[in-house]
Amino acid sequence: MVYHLTKTDTVNSEYTSNKSESQYHFSLPLDSSNLANLSESTQSVLEYLKNISQEAYEKFTFGEYQIDGKANATVQAFGLGWGLTNETTFYGYLPLYRGQVNIDIVRTKQNNHAEVANALQAQGNNSAAQAVANLAQQLPDANGELLQSVIVNYFGYKPIGNWQAQDLGDLELGIIHRLTNWNRAGLAVTTGVTLPTGREDDPDLIQDFAFGDGQADVFGEFGGGYTLPSYWVSFDSFFRYTHQMAATKTLRVPENVNYPQVSSQKGTFKEKLGNKYEWNMFATYHALDWMELQVGHLYSVTGASTYESNDERANRALEETNPMIVMQSWRAAINLTTINSFKRGDFWVPLNLTLATQQMYSGQNTPNYSRYDLELRIFF
Repeated sequence: MVYHLTKTDTVNSEYTSNKSESQYHFSLPLDSSNLANLSESTQSVLEYLKNISQEAYEKFTFGEYQIDGKANATVQAFGLGWGLTNETTFYGYLPLYRGQVNIDIVRTKQNNHAEVANALQAQGNNSAAQAVANLAQQLPDANGELLQSVIVNYFGYKPIGNWQAQDLGDLELGIIHRLTNWNRAGLAVTTGVTLPTGREDDPDLIQDFAFGDGQADVFGEFGGGYTLPSYWVSFDSFFRYTHQMAATKTLRVPENVNYPQVSSQKGTFKEKLGNKYEWNMFATYHALDWMELQVGHLYSVTGASTYESNDERANRALEETNPMIVMQSWRAAINLTTINSFKRGDFWVPLNLTLATQQMYSGQNTPNYSRYDLELRIFF
């Protein structure tokens, strides 16, 4: 039986497509295009403005806001492995997530009402331009209520703000088969499935994140280990391939490459997430009968996602914003074990307690985070 606890630090940055680090934020301009469906007074001014001067209409803005997000997650996983034979073990585990996102909103640009009004007044005897200029000068400045109105009424999202949730992740079921019976080394293969039991991302909520990826996966894994003749040091490595099945989902379609995080368009797509390749390597120093020290390197690549629908433009837009993902991390752990003591009859239960830290040091199109793990394994 296994109990696993993982906590992340505050996640507030990501690795971009060029592998540089960038803070988690997006800008939302309150311009004429996304203010058209607000109050009647604003609609009237914008409609008159568009008829009088297309250039002034396109430049008109209430300003711009930058929305910063900071997230963290805690995951508890409960697992059970059962030996079917001396060589074959069936296992399954189910994670329980608790996630939180805190939002900070900062105004980065002011309105240009006076500038637009001055440009209209410069048209001289045009009485309509003068009237619209006066109305533009009287419009109120942007505030939080206006920002929420744009988010809800124009883009069609739920109100933006701090968010937290607790729900299941995806269930993994697998079979491990030991291939060898060597003295200081061994090889094994694992096959299994991941079932979409986890909470999916809500397309109408900007600030949340998914606890599962929304479709079934099939995976295969091959690995092994070798212990040096001294028995003080051992090396382990494994490679896993995951094939992600396609699924039909409702998704937001990016409209503007400068602001891909928000969109007023939504559609139904057949989404095929990219297949995943993982290669991990570990070295373990068996310091004492009851203590081991371990360091490792973790590398994973997830291919670009593909989309199918009747809207080819939307398919391409989604593919451009869901490219290949690369992650590289190092891991350090200390493992405390009573297995040898149990075999000698000196301890009443065989168990392992592992404390670990994992830090991402390079990536592409992925959040940048550190994580801390505690795992308890009890054998029976």
